[in-house]
Amino acid sequence: MEITTTTSPGRVETDTVRKDINSDVYATGHEVEVTDADGNVTTDRSTHWQDPRTGTTLRDKEEHTVTFAHDSPDGRHAAGSMETTWHETEGDLETKGTIVVGPGGDTAKTAKTTDASGKVTTVTTTTNEEGNGTRRTTVEAGSGTLLSDTSEPVGGEG
Repeated sequence: MEITTTTSPGRVETDTVRKDINSDVYATGHEVEVTDADGNVTTDRSTHWQDPRTGTTLRDKEEHTVTFAHDSPDGRHAAGSMETTWHETEGDLETKGTIVVGPGGDTAKTAKTTDASGKVTTVTTTTNEEGNGTRRTTVEAGSGTLLSDTSEPVGGEG
Protein backbone atom coordinates (compact mmCIF):
# COMPACT_ATOMS: atom_id res chain seq x y z
CA MET A 1 0.00 0.00 0.00
CA GLU A 2 1.23 3.47 -0.87
CA ILE A 3 0.34 6.26 1.56
CA THR A 4 0.96 9.97 1.05
CA THR A 5 0.20 12.33 3.93
CA THR A 6 0.22 16.13 3.95
CA THR A 7 -0.21 18.05 7.19
CA SER A 8 -0.79 21.67 8.08
CA PRO A 9 -2.09 23.22 11.31
CA GLY A 10 -5.47 21.62 12.09
CA ARG A 11 -5.53 19.61 8.84
CA VAL A 12 -4.27 16.20 7.69
CA GLU A 13 -4.77 14.87 4.13
CA THR A 14 -4.00 11.26 3.29
CA ASP A 15 -4.06 9.51 -0.08
CA THR A 16 -3.79 5.74 -0.36
CA VAL A 17 -3.24 3.43 -3.30
CA ARG A 18 -3.66 -0.32 -2.89
CA LYS A 19 -2.16 -2.71 -5.44
CA ASP A 20 -2.38 -6.44 -5.97
CA ILE A 21 0.68 -8.72 -6.28
CA ASN A 22 1.00 -7.71 -9.96
CA SER A 23 1.20 -4.02 -8.94
CA ASP A 24 -2.22 -3.35 -10.49
CA VAL A 25 -4.29 -0.77 -8.57
CA TYR A 26 -7.45 -2.19 -6.99
CA ALA A 27 -8.37 0.62 -4.57
CA THR A 28 -7.66 4.30 -4.00
CA GLY A 29 -8.67 6.55 -1.16
CA HIS A 30 -8.56 10.15 -0.06
CA GLU A 31 -9.14 11.42 3.48
CA VAL A 32 -9.17 14.93 4.92
CA GLU A 33 -9.29 15.44 8.69
CA VAL A 34 -9.83 18.97 10.01
CA THR A 35 -9.88 20.09 13.62
CA ASP A 36 -11.73 23.39 14.13
CA ALA A 37 -11.07 26.06 16.72
CA ASP A 38 -13.56 24.40 19.11
CA GLY A 39 -11.78 21.04 18.92
CA ASN A 40 -14.44 19.31 16.80
CA VAL A 41 -12.91 16.92 14.27
CA THR A 42 -14.40 16.53 10.80
CA THR A 43 -13.23 13.67 8.59
CA ASP A 44 -14.19 13.33 4.92
CA ARG A 45 -13.21 10.06 3.28
CA SER A 46 -13.71 8.67 -0.21
CA THR A 47 -12.74 5.20 -1.39
CA HIS A 48 -12.86 3.71 -4.88
CA TRP A 49 -12.49 -0.03 -5.59
CA GLN A 50 -11.93 -1.31 -9.10
CA ASP A 51 -11.15 -4.48 -10.99
CA PRO A 52 -7.33 -4.38 -11.14
CA ARG A 53 -7.25 -5.89 -14.63
CA THR A 54 -9.97 -3.90 -16.37
CA GLY A 55 -10.28 -0.77 -14.23
CA THR A 56 -14.05 -1.31 -14.02
CA THR A 57 -15.54 0.31 -10.92
CA LEU A 58 -16.68 -2.24 -8.34
CA ARG A 59 -17.60 0.02 -5.44
CA ASP A 60 -17.44 3.69 -4.40
CA LYS A 61 -17.98 5.05 -0.91
CA GLU A 62 -17.98 8.55 0.56
CA GLU A 63 -18.16 9.25 4.29
CA HIS A 64 -18.46 12.40 6.39
CA THR A 65 -17.80 12.13 10.14
CA VAL A 66 -17.92 14.77 12.85
CA THR A 67 -16.67 14.08 16.37
CA PHE A 68 -17.95 16.72 18.77
CA ALA A 69 -15.58 18.05 21.43
CA HIS A 70 -18.33 20.22 22.96
CA ASP A 71 -22.12 20.24 23.01
CA SER A 72 -23.38 21.60 19.68
CA PRO A 73 -25.16 24.98 19.84
CA ASP A 74 -28.37 23.46 18.40
CA GLY A 75 -28.44 20.82 21.15
CA ARG A 76 -28.42 17.91 18.69
CA HIS A 77 -24.98 16.57 19.68
CA ALA A 78 -23.39 16.15 23.08
CA ALA A 79 -19.68 16.49 23.74
CA GLY A 80 -17.99 13.17 22.96
CA SER A 81 -20.63 12.11 20.42
CA MET A 82 -19.98 11.30 16.78
CA GLU A 83 -22.08 11.34 13.62
CA THR A 84 -21.19 9.68 10.32
CA THR A 85 -23.14 9.89 7.08
CA TRP A 86 -22.21 7.85 4.04
CA HIS A 87 -23.16 7.13 0.45
CA GLU A 88 -22.06 3.95 -1.28
CA THR A 89 -22.59 2.39 -4.69
CA GLU A 90 -21.79 -1.21 -5.53
CA GLY A 91 -23.04 -2.58 -8.82
CA ASP A 92 -26.78 -1.89 -9.03
CA LEU A 93 -27.05 -1.14 -5.30
CA GLU A 94 -26.99 2.31 -3.73
CA THR A 95 -26.82 2.72 0.05
CA LYS A 96 -27.13 5.88 2.13
CA GLY A 97 -26.81 5.87 5.87
CA THR A 98 -26.20 7.58 9.16
CA ILE A 99 -24.58 6.43 12.38
CA VAL A 100 -24.85 8.47 15.57
CA VAL A 101 -22.84 7.39 18.60
CA GLY A 102 -23.56 9.08 21.93
CA PRO A 103 -20.83 9.94 24.43
CA GLY A 104 -21.76 6.88 26.50
CA GLY A 105 -21.68 4.48 23.54
CA ASP A 106 -25.39 4.30 22.69
CA THR A 107 -25.75 3.98 18.92
CA ALA A 108 -28.37 4.60 16.25
CA LYS A 109 -27.63 3.40 12.71
CA THR A 110 -29.84 3.62 9.64
CA ALA A 111 -28.91 2.24 6.22
CA LYS A 112 -31.23 2.59 3.22
CA THR A 113 -30.35 0.43 0.20
CA THR A 114 -32.03 0.81 -3.19
CA ASP A 115 -31.61 -1.80 -5.92
CA ALA A 116 -32.00 -1.47 -9.70
CA SER A 117 -35.73 -2.29 -9.55
CA GLY A 118 -36.33 0.54 -7.06
CA LYS A 119 -36.88 -1.81 -4.12
CA VAL A 120 -35.75 -0.12 -0.89
CA THR A 121 -34.50 -1.99 2.17
CA THR A 122 -34.11 0.13 5.30
CA VAL A 123 -32.33 -1.28 8.35
CA THR A 124 -32.41 0.75 11.57
CA THR A 125 -30.45 -0.51 14.56
CA THR A 126 -30.44 1.14 17.97
CA THR A 127 -28.32 -0.10 20.86
CA ASN A 128 -27.53 1.05 24.37
CA GLU A 129 -24.06 1.35 25.90
CA GLU A 130 -23.95 -2.43 26.49
CA GLY A 131 -24.76 -3.19 22.84
CA ASN A 132 -28.33 -4.35 23.48
CA GLY A 133 -31.17 -3.03 21.39
CA THR A 134 -33.34 -3.68 18.36
CA ARG A 135 -32.98 -3.94 14.60
CA ARG A 136 -35.94 -3.04 12.39
CA THR A 137 -35.90 -3.97 8.71
CA THR A 138 -38.46 -2.73 6.20
CA VAL A 139 -38.61 -3.62 2.53
CA GLU A 140 -40.65 -1.57 0.06
CA ALA A 141 -41.30 -2.28 -3.60
CA GLY A 142 -40.30 0.36 -6.11
CA SER A 143 -43.95 1.48 -6.10
CA GLY A 144 -43.73 2.22 -2.35
CA THR A 145 -45.79 -0.82 -1.31
CA LEU A 146 -44.57 -2.24 2.00
CA LEU A 147 -43.41 -5.83 1.41
CA SER A 148 -42.13 -6.62 4.92
CA ASP A 149 -41.53 -5.02 8.29
CA THR A 150 -39.66 -6.99 10.95
CA SER A 151 -37.99 -6.22 14.27
CA GLU A 152 -35.57 -8.32 16.25
CA PRO A 153 -33.42 -7.93 19.34
CA VAL A 154 -29.68 -7.43 18.99
CA GLY A 155 -27.01 -8.01 21.59
CA GLY A 156 -27.39 -10.13 24.69
CA GLU A 157 -30.65 -8.71 26.04
CA GLY A 158 -32.25 -6.70 23.14
